[in-house]
Amino acid sequence: MIKPQLCHTLKGSELPGAGWIMEPKLDGWRWLLVRTTDGVESYGGRNGARHNAPGVEQAAMTLPPGTILDGEIIADGAGAHSGDVSTALARRWPLTFVAFDILELAGEDVTSRPWHERRALLEALPVHAAPLTLNPYSPVPDRALYERWIELGCEGAVLKRRDSIYRKGARSRDWLKLKHTATADAIITGFAKGSGKLAGKVGALRLQLLDSGVTTTCSAMGLGIDGNEQAWLGRTCEIKHYGIFAGGRPRHPIFNRLRPDLEQAA
Repeated sequence: MIKPQLCHTLKGSELPGAGWIMEPKLDGWRWLLVRTTDGVESYGGRNGARHNAPGVEQAAMTLPPGTILDGEIIADGAGAHSGDVSTALARRWPLTFVAFDILELAGEDVTSRPWHERRALLEALPVHAAPLTLNPYSPVPDRALYERWIELGCEGAVLKRRDSIYRKGARSRDWLKLKHTATADAIITGFAKGSGKLAGKVGALRLQLLDSGVTTTCSAMGLGIDGNEQAWLGRTCEIKHYGIFAGGRPRHPIFNRLRPDLEQAA
């Protein structure tokens, strides 16, 4: 099983300087493409679960056998940099693989080479047109460009040392993620039952955003709501999110805190 390298979160707001590059962090699924001698295998998510993306895999047949690419897979037609990959897979929507690193090339392990050498190897491959494209990068971290990427729907940025090697399955401080977060206020309008480990319990809060009236949900895990639902119903809360989709729904909403200061006195 192949697992991708992971990032640490950038502490503070100051971007690193010389010796670092910056890539947009797309709102999709982490994905590894493996070109074998007789086909292509897809591994989605951080845990390397097997998946299928027929259009992407067909395009990846142009890669040299023995090549492994790391990247992000996004759903075409569901919004730029859309993270709605699970729906896209179920409905067989077109998908695009956006490559940003290479682990093996024609059977040679290249993970010990510095990032800038791996990037040159990656750029020489046929990964320049959908459904197999190349993630752009800035040769220096740039705050204005980061803000522009956020406006375009990216989750944030990933900062990498130019000389960093690739560490499979490890979290390295040579790769840092900078995610854009915002907050919104909402009314708790109801609850959804959980599944799996949360079977028989409250799994999610049903919410209505105060500013727009748009409805959404967020996880109720760890909030201790079970058996106390009436005490939460109708309360005002604050959620964190990573931007707003075109339809007004927040991206990846997370419960942050109750806001009694916004509630009317009885």
